[in-house]
Amino acid sequence: HAASQPYLMLGIRQVGGFIAPAWAFTRTPQVAVYSDGTMLATNDVTIAIYPGPAAPSIRRKAVGPMERIWAAADAAHLTDPKFDWGFPGVADAPSTEITIQRSPKGPVSTVSVYALGFTNPRMNKDQIAARN
Repeated sequence: HAASQPYLMLGIRQVGGFIAPAWAFTRTPQVAVYSDGTMLATNDVTIAIYPGPAAPSIRRKAVGPMERIWAAADAAHLTDPKFDWGFPGVADAPSTEITIQRSPKGPVSTVSVYALGFTNPRMNKDQIAARN
């Protein structure tokens, strides 16, 4: 993929939820992996000073071959738009949006999982396992 301009191959971000519209501008993607091997990820670290930082801390590192990431995404049902993630019964939670594009001209696949990180005893074992 080095011959073309870098493009987003894998993106994970939070969308929606019960937040003020101004807070939407402070949300950065949790993970962004580009075709040139660059990965940007936000640190979910809370520091013990007030006021906190205006923007999250971002780490940059290189990733290896994407084949392992694609295999993990397939195994986790992230490329199956018809997979039933279940509904955890939580109100006003954000959705986790996962965007995947395997080649520069390939299709863009987006999966949105509501309230990822929450489960409900009424969910089946496959839904709970996928959310974990």
